[in-house]
Amino acid sequence: MDSEVGTPKQSVNEHTSLPTNDAMPQSAMPIVGIGASAGGIEALGSFFDAMPPDSGCAFVVVLHLDPKHESEMAHILSARTAMPVAQVREGMPVERDHVYVIAPDTELRVQEGKLRVSRPSTSRGPRHPVDVLFASIVSSKRERAIAIVLSGTGNNGSQGLREIRAEGGMSLVQAPETAKFDGMPRSAIAADMADHVLAPEMMPEVVLRYVRHGYVAAPA
Repeated sequence: MDSEVGTPKQSVNEHTSLPTNDAMPQSAMPIVGIGASAGGIEALGSFFDAMPPDSGCAFVVVLHLDPKHESEMAHILSARTAMPVAQVREGMPVERDHVYVIAPDTELRVQEGKLRVSRPSTSRGPRHPVDVLFASIVSSKRERAIAIVLSGTGNNGSQGLREIRAEGGMSLVQAPETAKFDGMPRSAIAADMADHVLAPEMMPEVVLRYVRHGYVAAPA
């Protein structure tokens, strides 16, 4: 587990050997699932500020939202990245170098290259939409599944990280001291489910290094 929170030796913008979008088959596209709740907006902003818009990955974001109000999350994140950002609609295809944000009062899955939206499976009590997303990503992407747990309360995401790691994917968890609410990060760390523990702005460096590695970058 990497628990260092510091300045990367190389800026993410200095990477020059990433596969181009045209060179990477759709089947080899990594999907990055990101889960957060309270305090997650700030963490997501820091992450996307540091993530280049041409990584070749798709990003799917699950944030706990007020079920009774329209979400402005797609609009907020579009100001932090040059990638297209959209609130998820049923059946949307997952495309590289795009960001997809969950809609309020839904669960979100990735299945056969498309985004599937459903009503929450649990009407009362704690919901675990982050676990639902992570499990769906790893079922099709395996080692090309990357899961990130950011600021939030409770333990949502920990079980999903377990499934990601069991299939050879990578997990990153926000360093608790950098999180506005450290419940979700601490739960994941206590379960020993974090491959890397980092501040959000440090995570893109690790993601880029992982997707460049032959283990992930080789054609399917």
